[in-house]
Amino acid sequence: MNTIQDGHLEVNGVRLHYLRAGSGPRAIVLTHGNSHCGGVWVPLVAGLAGNEFTAIAWDLPGHGWSDAPEQGYDWASLRDDLVGLVTALELRDVVFAGHSRGGGVSLIAAAALGDRCRAALVYEPTMPVQAGADGQPAPVPEPPRMAEMAARALRRRESFPSREALAAHYRSQDAFKDWRDDYFEAFLTYGVQVREDGSAGPCVPPRAVARLFEATFGFDAWRNVSAPDLPVTAVYGDRSGRLGGGRDPLAALRTMFPRVERRVMQDATHTGPMEHPETFERLLREAAG
Repeated sequence: MNTIQDGHLEVNGVRLHYLRAGSGPRAIVLTHGNSHCGGVWVPLVAGLAGNEFTAIAWDLPGHGWSDAPEQGYDWASLRDDLVGLVTALELRDVVFAGHSRGGGVSLIAAAALGDRCRAALVYEPTMPVQAGADGQPAPVPEPPRMAEMAARALRRRESFPSREALAAHYRSQDAFKDWRDDYFEAFLTYGVQVREDGSAGPCVPPRAVARLFEATFGFDAWRNVSAPDLPVTAVYGDRSGRLGGGRDPLAALRTMFPRVERRVMQDATHTGPMEHPETFERLLREAAG
């Protein structure tokens, strides 16, 4: 099994944590969603790493073992963090993969890096973009519920009597109940802190989650995104509610990434990569070529 190494880099004044394995000349860089951490990808990193690929998973600011600054959760800052990480690690021939918020960050970072990026695969990417009447990217109006989501994030429970109590609580939630066991254990290993008194809490302060919600519909970083030659694979779960009803989830993506193709993951919710990681890995290897 490939040894997974821990590393930290200061990027744009923020100390970012990442995990790395493999020695291949091609890089796969994985970005997690809001409230998760880079460590959720550990089983995938171990499977991908080798002589062909170097696999890297990083913690967004405020998540996992990265710093949790007061600011820097907007799209432009997250894009610059990922671009800075890739640049500092001297990665080339990069394939970006991301889930939810990490999918959106992966897309704008891939566009910013140009020829340095080979392809992108995103699972239900969060984006503040819709297709405008002129066929160009246009902002999505912010729904009133976003303010409540941010406020609810600030009320998230931060402490449990033990790691076992935290695990039982999280495992009972819809957002985690269908995860494959090794991915859930990876989340506990890298996304939970156990204190000296035995109590446990998530390695993401509620304010970081709230900041991400508050920044969701900021459009400026997306205004001029264009990567007409970048192959993009967008994956959706058939149980997530993002398909059907005459909706075209690729409409907004096509305004920026005309080479986008859609894939559907069967029996999957919004956390499909953790529910069916073998399918996600197969799709990622196909996207990587």
